[in-house]
Amino acid sequence: MIERRYRQRLFDRRGHQLVATEICEALLPRLRTLLALAQEIEHEMEGLRGLNEGRLRVGYSTHQFVMHVLGGFMDTFRGIKIEARCMASYDLLTLLNSGTMDAAFVTLPGPEADLEMLELRREALVLMTGAEHPLAGHTHLRLRDLSDWPLIQRETTSATRRAV
Repeated sequence: MIERRYRQRLFDRRGHQLVATEICEALLPRLRTLLALAQEIEHEMEGLRGLNEGRLRVGYSTHQFVMHVLGGFMDTFRGIKIEARCMASYDLLTLLNSGTMDAAFVTLPGPEADLEMLELRREALVLMTGAEHPLAGHTHLRLRDLSDWPLIQRETTSATRRAV
């Protein structure tokens, strides 16, 4: 096949024997390198196909909801190396859209365009105050009920902060 493609004879055929030509002898180290690289690529592709090896870059905005999922994945697919990063939801979406992140566990009010989403759970937004605070003890509040109070909030790229 190589001989036909490059129109160059690599072997002299002598009966049932093949003898390398000078050109073949000169190329032999690089041909061996190419064959080894092809085998390495084939091995890696087989490993990825069977989830036996590889890398998963995953992000999460709250560790409470993701660690049991990642732990189960790691138990099942021991050859996959996981790179996990904790960041605000909208920062993770930026990384997903750029291809820097493979998957993300985020808190969002709804689906994002151009991304596949699987809802794992729904959680209520909770306000925490000191026991003596005027809002303590309320069982239900609207977001506008908080407008007069200073709040300790997450970074501006947090979906929770944007909801408030």
